[in-house]
Amino acid sequence: MVPRAALLLQYSMYLRILRQLLITLQALSLLPLALAPGVRMDTLLDKLHQDHVNISRLLDILEEQVQRYGKGETPDYPLIVDILRYMEDYPDTVHHPREDMMFARMREHGVDMEMETILRDLEEQHRDLREKSLNFLEALRGDLSAIAVPREAIERHGIAYLEAHRSHVDMEESRVFPAAKRMLDEKDWIALDRSVSEREDPLFGAVVTRVYQSLYEHLVERFEKAH
Repeated sequence: MVPRAALLLQYSMYLRILRQLLITLQALSLLPLALAPGVRMDTLLDKLHQDHVNISRLLDILEEQVQRYGKGETPDYPLIVDILRYMEDYPDTVHHPREDMMFARMREHGVDMEMETILRDLEEQHRDLREKSLNFLEALRGDLSAIAVPREAIERHGIAYLEAHRSHVDMEESRVFPAAKRMLDEKDWIALDRSVSEREDPLFGAVVTRVYQSLYEHLVERFEKAH
């Protein structure tokens, strides 16, 4: 029997697929706008926001594992590696480039100096987060090999990554996303939808990639315990 939590997650994924299908049909003029009012304008923001929700879930799990270092306990190495692999595979490769394209569209409408500074900082953080992730992963691999890596150093890399990523997400959610919703019109969102990568999320999408199956099962188990 399929666990209830897994069914709920799959149901949520199917709703997202249906929503995207409606958007695609509208873009092709095969579906009247009245059938799904307001769907077009917010579609990219919805995707980016949902990505943030998913990323935050993984950061919570990662934080628990990093805390084990501070307590002198043994962390779940495969779990940490799976999370960092996913962060490089999807947020760094798909999510952040989508945001960069939205930032560029906002600039076309004209942003003030404060917002321009925020956008530049966020773009730089996109690159910096990838570097912090790789540094953390390198420290972990050293800990698993013959290389002696102090636990404090690994914990420091983990904390730096967690703090940077959470601060980054908070800035986008609190300042940039509301501004984008105010500034960009329907034509902008349609253009962005057509230009961004259509690659499916390999963990939270409709089909879980085999390499993330263990991480997905951990998420399902975590969901079941919380409910």
